[in-house]
Parts: sequence; structure tokens; C-alpha cells
Amino acid sequence: MSYYKNNLMKKMLLIPLVFISIAGYTQYSEKDINVPTTVIDESEKDKVFTKVDKIPEYPDGNQGLYTYLSNAIEYPRSAIKDNVSGVVYVQFIVRKTGKIDAVKVTRGIREDLDQAAIDVVRKMKDWKPGEVKGEKVDVYLTLPIRFYIN
Repeated sequence: MSYYKNNLMKKMLLIPLVFISIAGYTQYSEKDINVPTTVIDESEKDKVFTKVDKIPEYPDGNQGLYTYLSNAIEYPRSAIKDNVSGVVYVQFIVRKTGKIDAVKVTRGIREDLDQAAIDVVRKMKDWKPGEVKGEKVDVYLTLPIRFYIN
């Protein structure tokens, strides 16, 4: 087969595919698509989630959280004296109600800094809870709290 005939055959095969794709795309509107609405199963009602559709949010947003942490954290004098700094990772649950619960250190520096991080998290005001499929759920969060000396 000559180059021109072969090239023409490829173009003729491609045109219907493009037309079918465009026709299929424009044929349906959003109202025609039937998306089933789903809710959380009863078995998941008491579950603590790690992946959610909408993550919990501090009431004043991330900037408010940073402001709160910088103002409320109490850097232990012993850590300042020993020139100790680093990051403490605190895990907690934001309940469906927004309350903070089950606060613990997952990776710490030393006992006094770990306790300071736990204390500041426990004193936080209620969060906006996380959601899965439109329902409020309990969610695990991990918050890194940085201690550093200027």
C-alpha cells in the first residue's frame, strides 16, 4: 500500500473515533447523570477516621492555630536552660462535637517538652469536625509542635 493510501486510511479511522468521543461528551448534561448518594454504614459510626472528605479545622483556620500555639505554649525553663529544641508530634482525636480527645505524643524530644505540647493541645478550643459523606465523624490528627530557642 502506498504512503498516501495508508495515511488516508489512518485519518478515516481516526475521524469517527473523535466524533464518537465528542458526541458522547456532549450528549449528557449533569442533571442526566444519576449519582447515588451514600451515607456512612452503621459499622463506621463509631470509627475514628484517618482519611476524610473534609478535614477538621481549627475555628480561626491555620493562621489562628499558629497564633494560638505561639501565644499559649509554655517553653519549659529546664529545656531553655539546657538549650534543647526540636519538634514534638502530638496525635489527638477531633470528635464529632469538635472536642479534643485522646491526646498523646507519637514522637517526642524529652519529657518536659512532650508534656508542654500535650498541655497546649488539651487547652485548644473546639474544632470544626471532620466529615465523611456529609456526616460529622471522629478524626485522628497529628500536629507537629516546634520548640526552638531564638
